[in-house]
Amino acid sequence: MFKRFTKTYTIVFAIPVILFWAILIKGFLVEPPPVIMEEIKPVEEKVEENEVSITISAIGDCALGTEYAQRGHTFATVFAENEEDYGYFFANVKDILAKDDLTIANLETCLTTAQQRKNKSFERVAYWLKGEPRYARILTEGSIEVVNIANNHTYDYGEEGYQETLRSLEKAGVAYCGFDHLLIKEIKGIKVGFLGFNQFGYKGTWQAYSALQEQVFESIRALSEQADLVIVSFHWGNERAIKPSLKQYELAQLAIETGADLVLGHHPHVLQGIKEYQGKPVVFSLGNLCFGGNRQPYDRDTIIYQQTFVFAEGELVRTTSKVIPCSMTTRTGFNDFQPKVLEGAEAERVRHKLRERSEMISFFTG
Repeated sequence: MFKRFTKTYTIVFAIPVILFWAILIKGFLVEPPPVIMEEIKPVEEKVEENEVSITISAIGDCALGTEYAQRGHTFATVFAENEEDYGYFFANVKDILAKDDLTIANLETCLTTAQQRKNKSFERVAYWLKGEPRYARILTEGSIEVVNIANNHTYDYGEEGYQETLRSLEKAGVAYCGFDHLLIKEIKGIKVGFLGFNQFGYKGTWQAYSALQEQVFESIRALSEQADLVIVSFHWGNERAIKPSLKQYELAQLAIETGADLVLGHHPHVLQGIKEYQGKPVVFSLGNLCFGGNRQPYDRDTIIYQQTFVFAEGELVRTTSKVIPCSMTTRTGFNDFQPKVLEGAEAERVRHKLRERSEMISFFTG
């Protein structure tokens, strides 16, 4: 488990890199959290005889539930209208997600029967998102194997709601990463590590930015020693912002310099650009995919991001990426919580939007 931090420390990215790492390593030797080890069934890919190919699909915010005050058209009523078909929500994208080796999503909902909502008086606008524990099966039916739980909604119903969410995921066979949960999945003999961090707090409580930076550094360093590939999820940035914030840049740079091979972002609820840093991709915001918390989203555009990693004799030798434009709903007037793949002119429009937003990113130079 992460220890609570009592030291005050501010990282200034303008100082020399050597001094930066020296201070971190010397001043912040914390006990890394335990690593969960799991193995999943591999997907066969055509590669060279001595190579192993692993394809990871990443999708954005998934809220399998509804804001507590909503009435009328909700995630629950749509589920009921579709005869409680767990496969309904991801039916239009499942074929894509089922053909990869692993899909990771950001689960931005409690899956719980808890009633006591967490006090959010410190937030300017507060929402509490909750779905039934059985909704974890929706992920399984959608071929989603891993979820990030480090975000600003998994503690909406306190510790009780959080723990029931974890039990619900475990019962459904869905692995999770985030906060003090580091995960390793073995795919085709390659150990793939997953971590998740929340810029807005640690397990429902406020956290200093310097403490978050410390967690990022120590956790990635610890996982890098055990995994061949490290994928890091960040819940970060500003809602509806199409450009990354300074903290997004800083955290992405810190993660990659410490050992991350792929950085995935969410929370803005809109697409942000994709940029490489030191040859490693940063997907700043994936947008929403299946989001029960918003019945009439003003921006329906989203993507499935796929990264293929090719290993030879245990070493990563090359990567390729693919963007699949999607809409978070099949309807135009409201959200039916059933994302679909876009084609033709609509797909090109989303690709163009993503290219434009990627060109806005100017912080990274290497």
